[in-house]
Amino acid sequence: MATIKLAEAAKHYKELPHQIAAWNALQGTLTQDQLADFGELYRAAPGPSQGPLRPQSPYTLHVTPNITYGELALQSEARRFSFQHQCNTATLLCQFAQKARDHFNKPVIITSGYRPPKINAQVGGAVRSEHLYWEPDTGAIDFYLDGMSVKELQDWADGLWPYSLGYGAPKGFIHLGIRPGRPRVRWDY
Repeated sequence: MATIKLAEAAKHYKELPHQIAAWNALQGTLTQDQLADFGELYRAAPGPSQGPLRPQSPYTLHVTPNITYGELALQSEARRFSFQHQCNTATLLCQFAQKARDHFNKPVIITSGYRPPKINAQVGGAVRSEHLYWEPDTGAIDFYLDGMSVKELQDWADGLWPYSLGYGAPKGFIHLGIRPGRPRVRWDY
């Protein structure tokens, strides 16, 4: 059955003949259970690095091995970055969220990233919110790790993140940010 699916896929993906050949070779050497396990691991593996984040990058671009531009922008074109400095700051934030994911082995769920002024006003964000990414070294993401205590994540981040951290655990997220001059700032929501 897998061979039929691969033959059909080959018609649509002519640029991937080496992957098709490799899969066919695996089918001849592995048991059905091993093939199923391999397929699950392959689908779960992070995508390859696709270069640095740019405002015009596709939402499928991996900012880190497990966080895409689309997740960072909440899949909304209205939240697409306009300037490279925003992308650079967002990359630093995502790298730390990835570090948390790797440490706890839990998926990152971003609840807020870049908020252009109109969206920021709609959600009741502060006038000078870090989520506006209004100048270099300014930006924020709100996130949690799926299936774990937000308070535990917050305590872990508090010990490692040197910049701004909003204690949002009672509301279900932590705010990870950077502001001009990169000061260490802490506050409760």
